[in-house]
Amino acid sequence: MGLFLSLVSLSVYIQGSAAGCTSGEILTCSLQYHSAYRAAAFNHRKVCSAAYQLLDCMDNVLSACGSDLLSRTVANQAKQYNNQARQALAQYGCGNSADSLPFNLAIMAFGLGFYILFSNLVN
Repeated sequence: MGLFLSLVSLSVYIQGSAAGCTSGEILTCSLQYHSAYRAAAFNHRKVCSAAYQLLDCMDNVLSACGSDLLSRTVANQAKQYNNQARQALAQYGCGNSADSLPFNLAIMAFGLGFYILFSNLVN
């Protein structure tokens, strides 16, 4: 009986101290990301979506981690994947407000220019 309790305790320790803070969760998130990334075939929106999903998944893992040694180890792995997701977001120019502001201003300027041009042609 004592051996059984020891094995159960060890199993719980190996899986992580908190639900969701496990290497298995990281593996699941990573596999989902890589599968979606390959399926995206460099489609900008799909790659961005996959990167955002990885970021959300890793944030969930990080929020579930505690301060014990195993949780910190899992958290470090999750942070590496967070960095990978952020690199993909930056590489594909996925829309955060800082990146999209110049683009939006340029589009508005072109729109205004075309409006002025065509309104003068009609009148």
